[in-house]
Order: sequence, then C-alpha cells, then structure tokens
Amino acid sequence: MSAISGEGHIVTVGINAKNRMGGYTGEKDENFFLKDNGVLRLEFYHDWKRVQDRPDEEPSDENPLIDNSSTTQGMNGVIIQLSGSGHKNTRPFKANGPWEIQWDVKGSFFALMIHKADGSFVDMAATQQCPGKGSSYQPKSGRYYLDIKSIGDWQVTVIDVR
Repeated sequence: MSAISGEGHIVTVGINAKNRMGGYTGEKDENFFLKDNGVLRLEFYHDWKRVQDRPDEEPSDENPLIDNSSTTQGMNGVIIQLSGSGHKNTRPFKANGPWEIQWDVKGSFFALMIHKADGSFVDMAATQQCPGKGSSYQPKSGRYYLDIKSIGDWQVTVIDVR
C-alpha cells in the first residue's frame, strides 16, 4: 500500500459520469488526498496519482506527497491490498484462479461482501463485531469487487492461492 507522507485530508467524492450514449453511469466514489501543495486521487487500489492542475500538464513520476517504499506491486501472490476505516467499495479486480481474502480489523464492526464486477452478489465473506483477523477462501476465478463496511480501522489483502 502506498503511504502518503505528510498531513492532509482524505475526501471521498461521489461522481456520476456519462457514458458514450450520454446516459449517466451511476454515482461512484473517488478518494482524494488534499494537502496544501497538491491533490492526489486513489487509483488501482494502492496507487495515489497527482491530479493534474491543467489538462495539458504532463504528470510527474516524482511526487513529494507519496512514499512508495511499501507498495504491493510485485509482491508474490498479492492481487490487491487495502487499508482504511469506514465504508469502501473497491474497484473491480481480476482473480485468475482460486483466491483468498485476509483481513485484520481494529474496530468494533466489520462486514465484507463480495460482488461480481457486474454488481451481482457473490458472498458475505465476513461479519464481526470485535477486533480480529480472518480469511475467506474463494474457489472461482473472475472479476470481482469488495464492499467493505466498518466502524474502525481495517486492512484487507486479496491473494492468489495457486
């Protein structure tokens, strides 16, 4: 998980975009990190990208707001790794075979639901009303997203189980 260096505010904004046909796609949450010298947007579960000030401005690979020393890219078997508190719908991810969700919860409530990328419900992987760790094995490959509801801090890792 990329860490953000420095203090600032994380803001979740609901955005309802239009598709090619001009119809609205439905509101989707986007997470932004606001700091006095920049704005970052969470992309691909673990990458914070600088929001461009002008459309013609080229993004820079060097970003003083981000500490990439703990990124999950390249970790053996990790599909996604997330941490946070409160509610979060992840972006869809692809599992190429059996996979497992592992969680570590510090708060007083945690629920984790699995949905196919098309929105159909797959499984209620976790519900707990106390801090603790757990895991849920999922045998089928496909494109999924996670719906996380929490009171308190949580960490979730999805790993490939081959």
